Amino acid sequence: MPTEPGSTQIAFLALSTDGKIAVGHWEVVGNQPVRDGIPFPAFKEMVGGPERVDVVDYSGKRRRLARGAEAEWLPNRKIVAPVRLEKALRAKYGLEPWSDAYAALEPSEIATTARLFDN
Repeated sequence: MPTEPGSTQIAFLALSTDGKIAVGHWEVVGNQPVRDGIPFPAFKEMVGGPERVDVVDYSGKRRRLARGAEAEWLPNRKIVAPVRLEKALRAKYGLEPWSDAYAALEPSEIATTARLFDN
């Protein structure tokens, strides 16, 4: 989502569903290939218990064992409801109150798939 109308900067990145599109609340206005350089997020997932934490790419297809402090600072991999993205976008433009929880939806330059999977 752009930060300003017409901008190419990304305001929020999250794993979500098409629920708002499926019921007609959101309308698809275009379809373009994903441009190079998008800071796709990376996450952590516990595997079998807290003693094993994996680093997982944005797609969930690539994973590796967490190294060093990665298990501490990476966000958990989770699905964000479309309404949460909508509220975050509305708050970004002053249409409703901002919640500090929306900051977790902003792109990270550190916790990225490209950085943590060397691609």
